[in-house]
Parts: sequence; structure tokens; C-alpha cells
Amino acid sequence: GREERDTYDLFVKATNDPDYYSAKDKLDFKELKASETITHIKIHVLDENDNAPIFQNSEYFAGVIVTARTGEFVSQLLATDRDAGLNGSLSYTILTSHLYRGGSNISSGSVVPNPFAISETGKLTTATLVAEYNQERFKLEVIAKERAAPFREAKAFVNIWIYEKQQLIRVILSRPPEEVHREKEQITMELSNATKSLVVIDEIKYHVNAVGQIQQDWCDMYLHVVDKKTQTISTIPDILKLIDAQFDFLKDHYAGFAIENVVPAYVGVKEETFEPALAALIALLIVLFVGCVSVIVVCCCFRHWIVSEPVDMKQSDMLIKKTVIDDLNTTENPLWIEQKLKLYEEQELTMQVFCEPETNQIPIQATMERRESVDMSVVDNTYATIQHPNRRSSLNTMLSLGAGDYATLGGSVLPLDNVSSHSQQMYEAALGFQGSTFQVPENTDLFRVRSELRVNKDGQPEFIPELV
Repeated sequence: GREERDTYDLFVKATNDPDYYSAKDKLDFKELKASETITHIKIHVLDENDNAPIFQNSEYFAGVIVTARTGEFVSQLLATDRDAGLNGSLSYTILTSHLYRGGSNISSGSVVPNPFAISETGKLTTATLVAEYNQERFKLEVIAKERAAPFREAKAFVNIWIYEKQQLIRVILSRPPEEVHREKEQITMELSNATKSLVVIDEIKYHVNAVGQIQQDWCDMYLHVVDKKTQTISTIPDILKLIDAQFDFLKDHYAGFAIENVVPAYVGVKEETFEPALAALIALLIVLFVGCVSVIVVCCCFRHWIVSEPVDMKQSDMLIKKTVIDDLNTTENPLWIEQKLKLYEEQELTMQVFCEPETNQIPIQATMERRESVDMSVVDNTYATIQHPNRRSSLNTMLSLGAGDYATLGGSVLPLDNVSSHSQQMYEAALGFQGSTFQVPENTDLFRVRSELRVNKDGQPEFIPELV
């Protein structure tokens, strides 16, 4: 058929010799050319779409790093069709993308939207980020379909593991990458037989030596190993132990494939696992520390706490002190000064007296004493300071009531018998004076000035109601 040979070459010779045959002229068909008597006829066999597409491998294995970006290369798929032209052209499509959780052989369903994409040439790439599928496996169902009738198709499966770079193994070969690519399937097959596991090649690139220089005649092959039972990526220490145990079996292959060494891809990088219990303990310690510091700070603040007086109270005290100082500078009575200095212990007793001064009844002695006192303007308020009852003294000086005058009464003065009940109350108030201020009723008859001092039968001065 056409698949075996699609063209034929015919040479036709024109002659008058009925007994002519090709061997008579001893012609060499390889050097035979068209001439006046020979013509060349080329026959092309037309194609018929009678072949189905076929994948190079029925199952593919690949890996994608967890930090892969969108559009990153995963694997190259290849399907062929022996038909020619349109009959042999194919299109690739991903039918399903089944997700298998870590360690499970049961599908969790097909992921939508598909995290992978495939081009018209069979190039498989990532369509989305795959970080959320770390340590999980995808199994893609891919078809290659004809573009012409009868639209036959082929099917293949692609197994993809999402891995971290700390899970990779590096195989160092003293051969250029081009040669290793041609023999990579043989290398992976031998390593799979030695480890009894599935070896998946992820990348092949130039070798970088210990000083960071690139050696183009050497290459590094990065791969991960999958446990066939659990379909999970095996740990590097376990794989290296298996390879070392099979050294006698692999040493001949090492020499044939020019394998120099098998080491972890990223030395010194350890996988860090998140422990919720440890994180909770650290958080609790932080909270306790912050709480202790807060308690200490609050205690220190209370210890040195100073309650400041209100501003208006401070201003009022300053005004009172200023008034006291001014009064001290103008007052001549020492008893009055004593009362002023005891501002917060005792208060002055203020009495408002309204009287009409009678010049004809004022004694001469009182007149002389008023002249010695400070000359003050005529006002209606007359002040009297009553001493504490326990002070035993006689009334030495009596001042008649006048505008702005004041007098001092001894605490031993007894009330008269004929004094009114109101005067008796004033006396009791004087004996028990603790700093109250009150006003005297406006009865002016009680405050008439007496011209002479009265003494009772015991020889003590009698109470003067006019000064109350």
C-alpha cells in the first residue's frame, strides 16, 4: 500500500524492433534518463484515510514543582498517523483531569477548570497555579483525534505529581545533555529496577560544579521517585539507601551511562513542617508575657500615682491666701491675725448689726479706743471674734457698736438673767463655736449701747447683749 511505497518510476522506450527487450541494450536503470526514445513516467499513489492515530506511549509520567507558574512546561506528548496530508493531521484534547489525594488510589473527581492545557503539537503546560495541590497527583486523559473523516482517535494517560524541590534527586553524568536525552528512558528503567520504584525525570540541564561554573560536557538529571503501592513520592534518604544497596548491580550501568554520582538535589535544605500545637504554645507564652508586663506597668503607675487638685480649686486657694496676706498687712488686732492664720481650722463669726450711733451715750473710754483703731469707712457689718470657752479671761475692753468696728469677748462671760432667749442662744453658740458663720436677727433694740460696765454678784463682768 501507500504506507510502504507511495511513488513509482516508469521508463518507456519507443522502438521498431518487435523483439526488443531491455537487457538487449544493457541499460542501467539507476542511470537511465529520458531521451528521444525513452520517456520517464512517475506514479504517485493517492492516500486513503485508512490508519488510526497512535500515541508513542500509552502512559506518561511527569512532575510539576509546587511553585510553578502559569504556562510552565510539563511534558511533551506525541501521537502519529501514517496517513498523509489532512488525513494524517491530529488535534490534542484533555478530556478529564482526575485528582488523587496524597496516598489515595481513588479519584476525588475531575477538576474544573482544568489546571493543565495542551497545544496542537502535544505540548502539555500548566493552565493555573498548582500550589494548592501540593503532594497530590493528577491523572489526565488525553486524546489525539484526526482532523478528517472518519475522525479516528487515540487515547493516552498522563500521571503528574506535584512536588517540592527538596524531594528531588540529582544524578550527575559526565555526558552532554543531548546524549542523555536520547538514552534517558534506558537510564530511568535501570534506576527503576534497582529501586523497585517508579523513577520520573523532571529536568535535564548543564552541570554546575562546586565553584558555580557551568560544564557543558556534563549534565545534571533531576528526578523524583514514586512508591508504586502508595503512589506517593518517596523520601530521599530511603531512595539513597536502596541505590547504595544495589551498587553492585548498578556499577556496570554507571560506567555505561557515565553516571558519576547520585545525591540530593538541594543539600542542606530541610523540609519544615507546621506544628499547630507548638504554634499554640508559643502564642500562649506571648500572651502571658504581655499580660505580666501590663500588670507590672499598671502597678508601677498606681504606686507613683499623684492625684492633682482641680485647677479651679488651686486658683481659689491662691485667692484666699492672697486675701489673708493682704489682711495681715492691714490688721492690728493680734487675735484677728491668729484667726486668719487658722483659715481651715476655724471660721469667723460674722454678725450683721444695724444700729444708729448715739454720740451722747458713747463712753469716753470707748471713744478713745476707737480712735486708736484703724479708721474704716462706715459700713453695716460689725465683726466680733469669740474666743474658745476654755480661755479664762475678763473682758478688758468693750467697744461700742459702730461702722466697721470689732471687739473680742472672753469665753467666761455669763449671760444676764434678764437677757432674752435669743441672747441665750447666742451665748450657747459662742460657747460651742466650731467655725460657723451666721447672721444676727435685725432686732436693733438688743444692740443698744450701754454706757457703763455691769458686774454680777461674783465680781465677773456681765454679758453685754449689744455685742452679740
